[in-house]
Formats: sequence, C-alpha cells, structure tokens
Amino acid sequence: MGLIITPQKSIEEYFERNDLSKSLMTALLKNAGEFVKRRDTEFVRTNAMIIGSAVDTILTGEKGQFEKEYYISEIEKKPSPAEMRIIETVFYMVLDEVKEGESIMNNIHELSFYEEFILAACIELDWNAKHKDETKIKNIIKVGAIYFEDLKKSYGKTIISVEDKMTIDSIVMSLATNPTTSSFFNRDAYKQDNEIDIYYQLPIYFNYRDIDCKSLLDIVIVFKDSSGEIQRVIPIDLKTMEGDTLHFIHKLKMFRYDIQASWYTLALSKYFDVSKDVIENFGFIVESTTLSGRPLHFNCTDELLSIGKSGREELTIHGYLIQKKIKGYDDLIDDFIWHEKNGWEQEKVVAESSGVLELGWNGIIEKNESEYKITTL
Repeated sequence: MGLIITPQKSIEEYFERNDLSKSLMTALLKNAGEFVKRRDTEFVRTNAMIIGSAVDTILTGEKGQFEKEYYISEIEKKPSPAEMRIIETVFYMVLDEVKEGESIMNNIHELSFYEEFILAACIELDWNAKHKDETKIKNIIKVGAIYFEDLKKSYGKTIISVEDKMTIDSIVMSLATNPTTSSFFNRDAYKQDNEIDIYYQLPIYFNYRDIDCKSLLDIVIVFKDSSGEIQRVIPIDLKTMEGDTLHFIHKLKMFRYDIQASWYTLALSKYFDVSKDVIENFGFIVESTTLSGRPLHFNCTDELLSIGKSGREELTIHGYLIQKKIKGYDDLIDDFIWHEKNGWEQEKVVAESSGVLELGWNGIIEKNESEYKITTL
C-alpha cells in the first residue's frame, strides 16, 4: 500500500465519536468534575494547539487540506481564547438568523450591532461577571470587531494570524528538511516501497476492559516481509512546544505524554493484531515554536512506557515523601469504571470515606471505607 493518508472526513468522524480517548481520560487526573466538563462541553483549542494542529495538517494531512481548514488573518493581535469564544458564540447566534442561501458577508452586520447577543454570550460563558453589562459589551467590541469580520470571511475555517503562519511554515520547513526528521515526511519514497507502509493520521477504535476507546496516531510506519507479514511497527507523534526542545521532558510530565505513548501502543497492538514486542518503543518528534531549526526525536524507554500504563507507587521513608504516586492509564480506567457505576457527583476518595478524610503532611491518606472510624464528639 505504501502511503496511506486518512481522509479528512474520517478524521472528523473520529472527533465526533464519544469513545474514551487519552485526552479525555487524563482529565480524571484533576477530578471527576473536569472529566465531565471535558466530556460535555466543546473543547477550546489554545493558540499553541492550533499551531501544532496546523503543522500536523500540512505534514500528515491530505494535499490542500490546510487551505481548506485555515484562514490567514491580517489581524495584528488576536483576542484571548475566552474573548474569542464569546465572539464566536455571538457569530453563531447571528448565523442562526441568516436564511439558507443568503450571503454571510452581506447579511451579517458589524459586531457592535449585536449588543444583546454579546451580553448573552458573556453571561452564558461567565466572562467578567463582576463587570457592568455596558463595560463587558464595550470591551468585547473593542477587542473583537476585527476578529468578528474575520469570522464572516473565514466561515467554516480556523483563523490564524500572519505571525502564526510564519511560525507554522518555519516548523514545517525544519521538520521536512532536518536530517533527524526529514525521512518521516518523504511521501514519494514511501509511495515506491512495497515492503513499507506509512500511515498519516491513523484513527483506531478498540475495546479495552469492556470500554469503547479510540486513538489518533500522527505517523505509523509498518515494515513487512515479502509475504506481507508485519515485522516491525514504528509509532511517532508530532509535538510542538515553546523553548528548547531538549527540555521536552517537562512538557511530557505536564501533559502526561507517557500515558499517550502507552495508550497508543495498546491501540496499535489491537489494530494490527500483533504483540507489543513487534511495536517499537513510542517516539516523539519535537520542534520548538520559538527556537525552530533544531527538532529532536525522542524514543520512550521501557520504564516510561510502564509508568504510562501502570503508574508508580508513592514512596515514603520514615513518614517523609520521597516520590509521589503517579497514575497510569490502568489507574484512570479504574477511576472511570468506578464513576460510571457510582456517579460523577463526587470524588471516589470522598464517597469511600463518607466525607471524613484523614489528612497527613503529604496530603489525604486514602483508605478503604471500612478502615475509617468516625468519632462523634
């Protein structure tokens, strides 16, 4: 097959499905409320996420897909993510009033025309609740008038600034030409090779512990023998970050990319029906949005993948905390199953303690419900 690029329609279907994903699962690392919020509300992408997604689209998406998905704005400074969401909410309120077949540009006025919608959006999204209504409306019009016009011009696309486009182009050029990373993006070479398949944006749906799950892999390279039997699978994910790529470990820990690496490895073993021994340790290709030109390729160690799956136990010596407990995806699946059975209204540790918690210097000490003794004064 050589080069296999997943059609954009299939990518959109992936995001529409409600199966359990890494990003949704790891919301449980915060609390049950964060999981419910992430599951039930539309996910708002930060500017850094938009840049990373655009890089993915150019390097691993269908030809011409970037132009279909992104609109380059001349705006010098974009509103904040919260302000953009308000302006976008107003836009879609207005859009509901535009009749089918009518021109968006000709039938939608300037942002200042829709003060009632602006106020409604501010209230709905709980933006600057303590400010006066007139102040909220005035501030949104001030920061959002040009962005609102861009929404009209770019209907159906993601808006990026000229500066963002320059950053995206710099990253793409770096990854496509640097000796460390360029081979992953040589589409013509893979088209000619009958014993190597490369998948760009591979969606995988699988079942784990009776839960419907999903993963979307940026790059998967499959080596086959002459009979077509799989010999090796190399999974790769693209990451962008601010600062020096040598410090990627900090981002990995912050966003728990170790869970992603282990979770995606599990997905691949099920998709290709191969043992995990056939799948090489997960790799991250990382480039900087602020210091582009020095991309690095990180391969996860067995230890890192093990932590991503099974976590790491807390270690204390004589009551002193040496290392905190780290949850892996199996721990998060345990939490998910518990909440699906018992509800999402309160945390597991609270429910199992009847609301009486034992507090030590290092935090809450978790015990089974039977171990708690409630003393009445």
